[in-house]
Amino acid sequence: MRRSARVRGGRGRQACRGCAQADAGRAPWLRSPLIRLAGRHKDASLGNGELPDFTQTSNCAQTPDTRPLQAVPVFKPGQAMKSLKLLLRFLTVGALVLLLLIPLTMIRGVIHERESYRAEAVQRVARNTAGAQQFVGPLRVIPWTDTQLVTYTDDDGVPKQRVERTSGQVLQMPKKLSVSGNLATDRLKAGLYQVSVYDWHANLTADFEATLPVPAASITREYGVPYLVFGISDVRGLRGSPLLKADGAPLRLEAGTRDLAGRFNGMHAVLPAVVSGAVQGNRVSMSFVLKGTQSLSVAPVADDNHIAVESGWPHPKFDGYSPRSEIGEKGFKAD
Repeated sequence: MRRSARVRGGRGRQACRGCAQADAGRAPWLRSPLIRLAGRHKDASLGNGELPDFTQTSNCAQTPDTRPLQAVPVFKPGQAMKSLKLLLRFLTVGALVLLLLIPLTMIRGVIHERESYRAEAVQRVARNTAGAQQFVGPLRVIPWTDTQLVTYTDDDGVPKQRVERTSGQVLQMPKKLSVSGNLATDRLKAGLYQVSVYDWHANLTADFEATLPVPAASITREYGVPYLVFGISDVRGLRGSPLLKADGAPLRLEAGTRDLAGRFNGMHAVLPAVVSGAVQGNRVSMSFVLKGTQSLSVAPVADDNHIAVESGWPHPKFDGYSPRSEIGEKGFKAD
């Protein structure tokens, strides 16, 4: 009944001065709009107990008071309960997320620990055999020394001449390179892990240009002894004595890459001296066995490269330029 009276009063009520004078003699608690609507006009209520519509025209002749009533804020317990339930849901979800992070962190820790153990196992096998191999070459290096007569003017303005000497190397890549071989794979156990190792039985042929760059006419160039360089990441992996030939003549491999030592590790072989501007060792062939761990890379250093590898390993992974490959249960072929 109170709520209905408030709503009807909010829509606007017509009050007369006579009613206001009658209210003046009433007790303060009867002057409130809520009680007055329900108490003072009780006689004017309908038969079923409902309040009359006070928006109709009053019988009083006085001018009605049309001032709007201010809305009274209503506290609704249902909305507060809904907000509390929503807050509890968010808190529950946040707590569950925090609880799930604990086992995830533990699982990640175990994964990182196992990865570090596996890396240690691979390093242990690599120390006992040889590491991952990267093969580069062959490259032909030809040292040279240039002599030039230079004219200059001294402090007194007198022209003079002096001899200047400079030195360097000609680094030649092969025009054509062909590398083929078979990978004999095996697995070595290190603790809980098995590490893949291989023996690469390879054959190599390379063709170089016979001509050398011509210096300027004012420069006199003298060539030193040329040599071949083979880049090998871990020279401990070379098995036996590689068979190396240049123009059909056998050559002996020696440790180190001489002037290219700062670029990569490997071996070198000395070629015959340059005669009348003609360099020897234009066709190079080599057969060798290279042992390694986990991976093998071959650098295509020539203008025309053909690299072919086959193996009985059924699960290869190729990086770099994607080769043509055939993979089956008995192994793979790639070129």
